[in-house]
Amino acid sequence: MAENLFGNLVAARRQDLRLTLRKFAALAEMDAGNLSRIERGVAAPPQAEEVLARMADALALALGTPERERFVDLAVTANGRIPTDLMADDEVMASLPLLFRTLRGAPLTEEKLERLVDAIRTS
Repeated sequence: MAENLFGNLVAARRQDLRLTLRKFAALAEMDAGNLSRIERGVAAPPQAEEVLARMADALALALGTPERERFVDLAVTANGRIPTDLMADDEVMASLPLLFRTLRGAPLTEEKLERLVDAIRTS
């Protein structure tokens, strides 16, 4: 089973803010039972952007910060999807097959690696 990165992040952040599960649920306008299942990795993160936004707001993750981006990215990837901003970038999308092959252990030339790094840095 895949590691529960999203649920662990939510639980740790909530605890750092000293929010009970019920208080967090009230702030995020969600069911406490569902949030508990998400934190434990029993349920997948929500897919709806508005639900993720309410959760991020309740966790005091400000818009445009790396912390909020990581929060959204972990939720999206836990659901087997690619973040929307990356999907909209043609250059990044063209580089994904190379990334997938690399992750699967296929050899990568230095030139291809440099192109991949450049594409990631500019996105």
